[in-house]
Amino acid sequence: MRTLVRTISVGLLLVAILAGPAAADAAGPTDYRSEILGIEPPVPGLAISIVGGDSFVLLEVELGLEVTVIGYQGEPYVRVLPSGLVQENQRSPSRFLNEERYGDSELPEEASAEAEPEWSSVDDDGSWAWHDHRTHWMIPQPPPSSRRGEQIVEGVIPLIVDGHKVVVSVGSFWLESPSPLVPLAALVIGAGIGVLGLAGLVRWPWVPLAPVLVLGFIVGAWQVFSVPPETGPSPLNWLWPLIGLFALACLPLVQGSSQRLLATTLTLVGGVSLSIWGFTRRAGLFAAVLPTDAPAALDRLATALALTIGVGMSVQLIRTLLEPPGPVE
Repeated sequence: MRTLVRTISVGLLLVAILAGPAAADAAGPTDYRSEILGIEPPVPGLAISIVGGDSFVLLEVELGLEVTVIGYQGEPYVRVLPSGLVQENQRSPSRFLNEERYGDSELPEEASAEAEPEWSSVDDDGSWAWHDHRTHWMIPQPPPSSRRGEQIVEGVIPLIVDGHKVVVSVGSFWLESPSPLVPLAALVIGAGIGVLGLAGLVRWPWVPLAPVLVLGFIVGAWQVFSVPPETGPSPLNWLWPLIGLFALACLPLVQGSSQRLLATTLTLVGGVSLSIWGFTRRAGLFAAVLPTDAPAALDRLATALALTIGVGMSVQLIRTLLEPPGPVE
């Protein structure tokens, strides 16, 4: 049992380590979608798109082309060599400004648009994704003079392709609110199960927890692998459900009345992991765009069930742990 406890402790420590800050703000739920409006002139072998709703620009270049992305101050920012090698100018002011969605990063002394570029290789497959403040709304509050459904940003990203200037036009739109039916229905269903748990009517709390943890793991992993790794998707999207599933998988090892306390604790780990996972994703319940290729309804369903069932079962288990032990027969 000590080994089991140590293993769970190591898992929780791993969560804390992986929760550290990423290189750039990861894509999150949003009510905005940015789109590539045009590339002038068109270039065969060059593709550029937006991932994460309005969060990242993804450049994909076929072998043989040399492409340089021009930064905010006219400096070379990122380049893709004909071999597919991707390099970032470490002295580009854009590199530092792009670390945060709203460009709040302070520029260090070495950042200079006039300085000789200092190229550092960051990938070798001809593709790269980055925040670009020319492609999204730069204020946390909604645009005061616009309405949902309208275009709110129009910008351009200049490129140099094999020595020729290419202009990428981008527009960002404030989207209509999504239908609340799926998350509300899931919240009602999950809340009903949670109420049963609070009333102590769920004999085996792991039964409602296990399928939602499996669903959470699938949805979380789907999100992580939906976006390029350089966009900083958090492994916590799948790690929290995985810890809960691991705890529940250990239950057969502690069967018997003498191990009831440890079994209840393991189930509580599953409930708390699920609750935390759902809480961290709550902003996506009613956002228009989610940073994943998974169906939005499935993602919202998993989040709503995690919040309600996770909390309900966790409270039931905590109450069980706090109950005084019954008389020994």
